[in-house]
Amino acid sequence: MRWRSEFTVGGSRAWSLAIRTLPWLLVAPLFLVPFGAAVLGGPFGSAGGSEALFSAASLERFLAILGSPSILASLRFSLLQALVSTSLSLALGLPGAWLLARYRFRGRRLYAALSGIPFVFPPVLFTLGFVRAWGRNGLVNTGLMSLFGLPKAPLDFAYSFSGVVIAHALLNFPLVVALVGAVWSRVPRTPEDAARCLGADEGRIFATITLPSILPGIAAAASLVFLYCFMSFAIPLTLGGGPGYATLEVSIYAAVSGEQNFAKAGTIALLEGCCAIGVLALYSLLQARSVAASTDAPGERLPLSSQRRCLRRAAALWLVSSGALALSPLLGLLVSSFTRVGRWGGAATLSIEPYVKTFTDRGSLRAMADSLMLALAVAALGVGIAVLLLIGEGRTGKTGIRGIFFALPVALSSVMLSLGYLVLFPLGAGVGALALVQATAAYPLAWRTLSAARSRIPSGLDEAAILLGASRPRILATLDLPLLRSALLSSLALCAAISLGEINAALMLNPTNFPLLGLRAYRLMGSYQYPLACALGVIVCLWAGLAFAAADRLSEEPG
Repeated sequence: MRWRSEFTVGGSRAWSLAIRTLPWLLVAPLFLVPFGAAVLGGPFGSAGGSEALFSAASLERFLAILGSPSILASLRFSLLQALVSTSLSLALGLPGAWLLARYRFRGRRLYAALSGIPFVFPPVLFTLGFVRAWGRNGLVNTGLMSLFGLPKAPLDFAYSFSGVVIAHALLNFPLVVALVGAVWSRVPRTPEDAARCLGADEGRIFATITLPSILPGIAAAASLVFLYCFMSFAIPLTLGGGPGYATLEVSIYAAVSGEQNFAKAGTIALLEGCCAIGVLALYSLLQARSVAASTDAPGERLPLSSQRRCLRRAAALWLVSSGALALSPLLGLLVSSFTRVGRWGGAATLSIEPYVKTFTDRGSLRAMADSLMLALAVAALGVGIAVLLLIGEGRTGKTGIRGIFFALPVALSSVMLSLGYLVLFPLGAGVGALALVQATAAYPLAWRTLSAARSRIPSGLDEAAILLGASRPRILATLDLPLLRSALLSSLALCAAISLGEINAALMLNPTNFPLLGLRAYRLMGSYQYPLACALGVIVCLWAGLAFAAADRLSEEPG
C-alpha cells in the first residue's frame, strides 16, 4: 500500500496510474510491433490482399509451413544442440563455480573475470577464434602435428555437430561459473556445519544439504545457457556445415536472404518466440527461487593452500585447463592476426601486415567510424529507454511481471525483430532500424543495472522529497539521476559494447553504405582472408573489453 500513499501526496490517483502506464505504452512497441509484423505479415499475411488476415486459407497455409520437414528438422536440431551444449557447459562450469564459491586462491579474480568472455567476445568473432584455434589448420592441430610428427590433423571436429556444441560450451561455461558460483557462495553454511558435528561425511552433506540449496541456481543458469544456445545464430551459421545443422535463427535468415520467403520466416519466428518466451519465464521463476534460498552476504571462503595436497593439485589442474579452454579462441584470434600467409601454399610467418593493411584500408577505417557512431547511438537509446522505465518503478528493485515483460527482447532475438522491420519497410529498413534493434537488445541490461543501483539509494531521501510534494518524475530527475551518475556511465558503456559486436541484425537488415567492423570481419572470414578478419576481430574485442572494463569499474564506484 505504500505506493498509493506516495502517489496520493505527489498527485491524483489518475496521474499516478498514468505515470506507471507510460513506460509500458512507450517501450512495448519497440519489440511487440516488429515481432507482430514478422508474424502477422508473414504466415498470416493475405495473399495479394484478396483474403482476410486470419482467414481459413491463411491458417491452413500457416499450419502447412509449420509442419514442413525443414522447419521440424531445424526445431529438432535447435533443441538437441542446445541440450547437449548446456550439459557440456554445466560439466565445465560447475567445478569452477565450487572453487570460486568456497575457496580463496591466487588468481581467483582473474579466473572470475572469465565470466565476461561471452560479452567481450561477440559470437561471430568467437567462432573465428575457435576455428583458428581448433580448426584443421588451427593452433592446436599445428602444434600436435609438429610435436608428434603427424602427417595430418588429429582433431577434425570444428565444422560439425561436435564443433557447434563445443563452441557453445566454451563460450557459455564461464556464465555457469559466475552465476552458480554467486548462488553457491551465498548458501547458508550453518546446516552443513551442524551435519558435520553430527558425524555426516562430506558426500552425504553435499547430497542432502548443499545440492538441494544450490539446485535452483544451477537450474536457472542452465535455462539461461539453454536459451542462448537455442537462439544461437553466428556459431551454427559458420560451423554447421549445411542445412542439416541450421538452428531456427539460421533458418529465418536463410528464408529471407536465400528464398525471400517471408511467410516461412514469420512462421519460424513465431515458433522460436513461443519456445524462447517459455524458457525465459522458467528462468525468471528459477532465478527468484535461487535468490530466496540464499543469504544476503557470501560466506567465508577457506584458503585453498590449507587443503589437502591432492585437492590443491586437482584444483590447479582444473583451473589452468578450463581457463586455457575458455581463452583458446581469443588466443587463436590474436595469434592469427599477427600472421602473414605465404604465397603458393608457403608457411605462414609472424607479421604485423594485417594491422598495417587494416589501418591503411579505407573500407576498414570507414567500418571503425561507423561502428563507433552506431555504438554511441545505441548507448544513448538504450540508456534513455532504461531511464524511462525507472519512472514507474519504486526503490525496492522488485519488478515482478514487468521485469519479465521488459526482458522479452532477450527472447525476441535481433534476427526476429529485424525480420519485422523488413516486413514493415520492404524497400529497406535502413540504419535507424538497425540502431533500434540493437538498442532493444541492449536496454534490459542497462535497466537492470540502473534499477539495482537505484534500490541502494537510501529510501529516506525519496520519502523526504515526497513529503515536500515532489512527483515521481521530479524525484527521478533531480534526486535519483544525479546519484546514479556512475551507474548511468556504466550502462552507456555496456550498451556500446553490446552494439560493437552484434552482427545478426546487420546481416538481416544489410543497410547500404554502412559497413560495420564485425560484419566486415565475417565477410573477410567467408573469403578465407583470416589474418585481416582476425585483426578486425581483435580491434572489436579490444574496444568491447575496454567498454566492459569501464562499466565494471564504474559499477563499483559510489553514485
